[in-house]
Amino acid sequence: MRISNKNIKFISACFIILIINLLFTVKYLSRYSSIGIWLGLAVLGIQILVLFYDKQRAFSKRTVTIYSYGLTLLLACFAVAVYFLINPASLNTDRWSVIDSFFTELFKGNYPYFAKSNMGNYPGPMPFYFAVSAPFYLIGELTILSLTGYVILIFMNIKNQNKTSGGGALVFLISTSIFVYWEVATRSNIFSFSIIILLALMAFVSINKDRYDKRFFFSALLTGLLLSTRAVFILPYIVIFLSSLIHKEIKFKSLIIYGLVSSAAFICTFLPLAFIFREEFIVMNPFIVQSSFLMPAGYVVVFVGISIALSFCIRNESDKYFYCGISLFIPVAIYFVYQIVFNGFEKAFYQSNADISYFLFCLPFLFYFIMEQSKEKRQELSIH
Repeated sequence: MRISNKNIKFISACFIILIINLLFTVKYLSRYSSIGIWLGLAVLGIQILVLFYDKQRAFSKRTVTIYSYGLTLLLACFAVAVYFLINPASLNTDRWSVIDSFFTELFKGNYPYFAKSNMGNYPGPMPFYFAVSAPFYLIGELTILSLTGYVILIFMNIKNQNKTSGGGALVFLISTSIFVYWEVATRSNIFSFSIIILLALMAFVSINKDRYDKRFFFSALLTGLLLSTRAVFILPYIVIFLSSLIHKEIKFKSLIIYGLVSSAAFICTFLPLAFIFREEFIVMNPFIVQSSFLMPAGYVVVFVGISIALSFCIRNESDKYFYCGISLFIPVAIYFVYQIVFNGFEKAFYQSNADISYFLFCLPFLFYFIMEQSKEKRQELSIH
């Protein structure tokens, strides 16, 4: 039986999500149980069974909506429990502390990129990352920021449904994925920022790219600002923008104008710090932090080259999101293998020399691709 290219991509997206959850399940359940590996494999088996079951029997839109609201309530209750029961300083992750120390130094009038987290790390994210985080920091609870991305995904899934739905399995997949609870518990926010990037790129895909109206310039402005969160997001940007040019969805002139506006917005996010703390900015800034972290800087050229190559693989709109996810998955997979080779599996995986949370960057794009493929499948079934 011949498997179509579309099905291969769908299976690949599902496989990546399941394997990432397996990594989280095995790593973190192994800390509390000697059978953590077997528990991880059991969760994996159940998730696979439900995915196949949902392909055979579509749930009604009403059922998916009820489950989705129930899952949202469950996650909200979990976030409340986390607030009262878990001290983030007791955990081996410091994204919450990077934000906290950044604003602590900034409000003292000090240069914030000299701040150190409770684990001794300098801030790596770019200025707009902290601008987005500021409201959550000011109300005193970053779990809301961690939770926001998953709530957005759940409601995207609700919106994607029609009278019959393939979205029931996706709701189950989210509810049984350990990485969701891990992010909320540790006040991590990788998924939330990545899904914001997804929404911005979806907006770009939907606009008239050769009409210089408010939507065009707002999209360009937003693109530039959001790039000033994490440098890794340049990879899906390349996939989306270059593929749009290849398929003549945007003229070269329009792309240049869009790029100039985005670049101006990106640069503007650095200007206040660069002017107020000129000497300090030269010594320490997010470019320096990120270039000295994770892997040798030369790999960046390889990752950009991979993104450019992936741009030529796109055949339709849903492909854009699949290859955006792949552009974020491949670098982290290479980084993970790199750490295993140089540090050994025990140190890389169990002792966190390799941070598996970086795998979460790719997930919003792959989840959305699965939604789009499920919708196309339902449309095919309704035609027949």
